[in-house]
Amino acid sequence: MKKKIITLTITACLVFTIFFSFVSSSSAKVNKESILNLKTVVGISFQSNETEEPLTPKGEVREINLNVSFRIEIERFGKNIINLLSNKKATVELGIVDYPLWSTVSIDTQTLEFDISNDVQYGEVILAVSASEEAPAYEIGTVRINASVDPIKGPLSLITLIDGYKKDFTVAFIPDYVGIIDPEPTKGDFYEIAPYNTTTIPINIKNLGNGKTNVIVEIVNSSDSFNLSIPDNVLVDVNENQTVYLALKADHKFDQELIRLKFTPAYSLDLEVTGNPCIVTLMIENDGSYKEPEEEFEIDTTMLTVILLIIILAIIVIIVFLKRK
Repeated sequence: MKKKIITLTITACLVFTIFFSFVSSSSAKVNKESILNLKTVVGISFQSNETEEPLTPKGEVREINLNVSFRIEIERFGKNIINLLSNKKATVELGIVDYPLWSTVSIDTQTLEFDISNDVQYGEVILAVSASEEAPAYEIGTVRINASVDPIKGPLSLITLIDGYKKDFTVAFIPDYVGIIDPEPTKGDFYEIAPYNTTTIPINIKNLGNGKTNVIVEIVNSSDSFNLSIPDNVLVDVNENQTVYLALKADHKFDQELIRLKFTPAYSLDLEVTGNPCIVTLMIENDGSYKEPEEEFEIDTTMLTVILLIIILAIIVIIVFLKRK
């Protein structure tokens, strides 16, 4: 009797061990995919007009409403399983996994709960994005958001009833152009010049904005005494300097003059997109080196010749007249 009991016990243990090994092996295979082919589907959408408007670097924080959709995709006879799990919830985990270094991003909610159902359900998350002053003009920046759902397991977590989900979604932004320049005369803004000599004044232009800039140069004012010339535009890359030269020549008919130059930054690929212009004012003073030439008495030789001839003729006439007497 004891032998039978021992034999049955050993046999039961062997059967249980074999069965458990088989179930464990099977569950390891189906954990990755539901045996009922029930799939979790998550989607993220947003209004395109919320991302098409360029972000102002070092400006406002843009808030984008992300619509998160959730449903269970049913195939075969999975509807009964869905009904059995109706009291359970599925959790969608959201996280930002990548974004440009020139941006700051955040989401207000990292988890959303949904009923286990084949009906489409919706939740909302707010994505906040801002751009730093280093953001390159009109360069596309992408925020990558990961959405994931853990698989729904059966009893003892041995088999997967509903597949999990994992996917990255992207939201793209572009920073706006910021045109900031710093034009500065390298030798100061006061010049003493000698009339009728050409004076060259170097002006250094630094691009402090976020895009390659075409600087448009204009002479705002000058008097009739001055002849001025300067390049009408110059291309300056980000964080670079370029020097333009104002060539100046004046007559002597001035004491002091103010010359104003306007420098307007414009995006190199679209000159209609401009930043705030800068005015450079130069004080030009006559150094007094020019002297008016002294007036000299000039003899008209033709008139002198005529006068001499008249005098000679008069003398001849007088001599002839006296001899006749």
